[in-house]
Amino acid sequence: MADSILPDDGEARICSVPLAAGARRYSPDGQPVAWVTAEPVTDAGRMWLALSDAQPDSGLVPVLLDATAASNAGDSPDLGRLSPPEPSWLDDFAAADVLAEGWQARLPPADGDDSSGQLAPFGREFPGLAPATTERLSMAELQQALLALPPAYVALVAAARSADVPAALGWGPSAADQSASSRSVQISVVLRSWEARFGARLLQLGPVLSLRLLIERPPRSIEAVSQVAAEHYAFCDQRGTPGARDIADISAGLVGAPIWTCGWD
Repeated sequence: MADSILPDDGEARICSVPLAAGARRYSPDGQPVAWVTAEPVTDAGRMWLALSDAQPDSGLVPVLLDATAASNAGDSPDLGRLSPPEPSWLDDFAAADVLAEGWQARLPPADGDDSSGQLAPFGREFPGLAPATTERLSMAELQQALLALPPAYVALVAAARSADVPAALGWGPSAADQSASSRSVQISVVLRSWEARFGARLLQLGPVLSLRLLIERPPRSIEAVSQVAAEHYAFCDQRGTPGARDIADISAGLVGAPIWTCGWD
């Protein structure tokens, strides 16, 4: 499908949205998996929103790429090896299981002095998925978040929804026991769950192994956000505010936040 709907190299028009010149990106086996602008786009947030609105008709999900991530001046950012897994892999995982496994992997030592404080108000068992929220960002909040974004490259990925982009690209951190391809599936599974519960949409990939999400229905109070913070603790190595390690610190950075940031070492 990607081969038939991704733009060719050069200038592009997606529905009614014009784009400056770009080029396709290919997987190691020669399959086109993305199209990326050759230069950063100045009004990146507004462009992302216009392309997102066109996605039901175009079949292409926009994602911004950090303009500082290019390896050399004049080059667009490197997306990695781009090795998409089998699409059926997405059916092999559930978000609650992925996050419960991540929670256990990131627990502080049981006999550590700060273990209870770091996890408070929770214990050593993953507290489960947070309930969905319903209050949407106002148009003013949405525009403020998007207009504040710096210039960025614009990538287009053939996918049914933005949550599936990491899996469609095979984008993700690798680990001793897992390839980036399999980790990308787990990331997409969690993003699907966040999309359903909080209206999360993938906004940006990079720099390096990080992503940013636009949250259309962010939790608005500390009471509502604590369990969401536990999911962030389980999901990634860096969350939102730099250096936030405790559930309480992660929570403070999520209250009403229209953008979530997740990163991996």
